[in-house]
Amino acid sequence: AEIFARVSGYLQELKPKVDIRKTVSKDEVLAVIDVPEMKKSIEKQLATINRLKAEQQKVEALELLAQAMIKAAQASIKEAKAQQAKAQAQLTADNAERDRVQNLVNNRAAEERLLIEVRKRAESAKASKDAADAAIEAAVANVEVARAKRAAAQAEKKVAADAVTVAEKHLEEMNELMAFAQIKAPFAGVITERNVDPGDLVRDRQSDGKPLFSIATVDKVRARASIPENEAALARPGKPVVLKLRANPGLQLKGTISRISESLDLSTRTMTIEIDFPNKDRQLIPG
Repeated sequence: AEIFARVSGYLQELKPKVDIRKTVSKDEVLAVIDVPEMKKSIEKQLATINRLKAEQQKVEALELLAQAMIKAAQASIKEAKAQQAKAQAQLTADNAERDRVQNLVNNRAAEERLLIEVRKRAESAKASKDAADAAIEAAVANVEVARAKRAAAQAEKKVAADAVTVAEKHLEEMNELMAFAQIKAPFAGVITERNVDPGDLVRDRQSDGKPLFSIATVDKVRARASIPENEAALARPGKPVVLKLRANPGLQLKGTISRISESLDLSTRTMTIEIDFPNKDRQLIPG
């Protein structure tokens, strides 16, 4: 595997044992890239999230306030209705008394002064009844206003919650990208190439096209061989193979065919076969 950077910055740290021929394990940190601009962006995004959450809490408080206003207005309606019933009963009684005294005055059985007093009580009762009616109307109006405020607060709360969610998702993306500041080994293997030193400027794709590191798994190697056309039909997976190397004439490795291409190369009239050999003692060198 050729390992390139996903973020740009200066190589801050190269782990001590990271060098060619060194063995590394899967997900082991090889190097750390310093990306101060991204750190500042993450800090700014965190501040934005905190501000949005504060606005969300403010809207939630407005919703709770509107809910309390609804309950208070509903309690006022209940109280005003009780006052209305009381005033209606008093008005009915005072009207009846007025009519009775009016008949007495008409029949000269009572003085005019008594009728005036009774009329004043009836007028006072009617005023109390009208005040209770007005109080009910005002309380009903207050309920509607509070419900409208609650609905507006609920809508604003959803918008605020969505804004927080979007900001948090953006922060997650930034943190994911920030994680690439740590260059990790994709699998266990041997470092076969290192093209970077501490302090070097690292880009997401080096201008020279060279990877930062190359890592190879050498405990098992895959050998490829080309079989002539007249022998290609004899090659089948599982058939025994003996591998001899010009570089080491005395070495003979025994194995079996792992896979075949099932077609001939038109330019060479040969078929490629592959054999997987165990290489614990590293007798075979990749390449």
